[in-house]
Amino acid sequence: MNSLRKNYYVCVVVFSLMGCAGYSKFPEESQSIVDQTTTPRDILNARIVNRSEGSDYPFLTVGKFVELADRYQSCQCTNERFVRRWEKTATGYLLHSYFNESSPIEFICGREGHDADCFIKEIDRGKTISPLNERFAAGSSLVKFIYDKGVKCNQFKPCK
Repeated sequence: MNSLRKNYYVCVVVFSLMGCAGYSKFPEESQSIVDQTTTPRDILNARIVNRSEGSDYPFLTVGKFVELADRYQSCQCTNERFVRRWEKTATGYLLHSYFNESSPIEFICGREGHDADCFIKEIDRGKTISPLNERFAAGSSLVKFIYDKGVKCNQFKPCK
């Protein structure tokens, strides 16, 4: 009888451990999926330092930039959000977006003390734009475009 009870406890322990092993993998897998589409926490409040001469729009954080870009996308009645996924690089992040046919937006980021700053490199708007002077745009023009279009939606009709 003691050996039967001992075998029972061994089985309970083994099955419990198997259940825990399977459960422990779930948060890791879901975390990597979530990290691909949400703004990385370490740059969420980083200030975008791209500025044009005479800029009158406020400095934006990376999080606010993404929020305004999402507003612009929804105002255009698209089915996608702005961010497709984020990719970590040696110097910052690449933002792969659903914004037209543009190439990934490169954020070069740095930190001084508690403050983080990011600079958006020149944007390739996509191969479908043939005049080269229109195909490429400065990061500051993208920031201004997203700010202007994301603050106020000119769409008056509801999306279908």
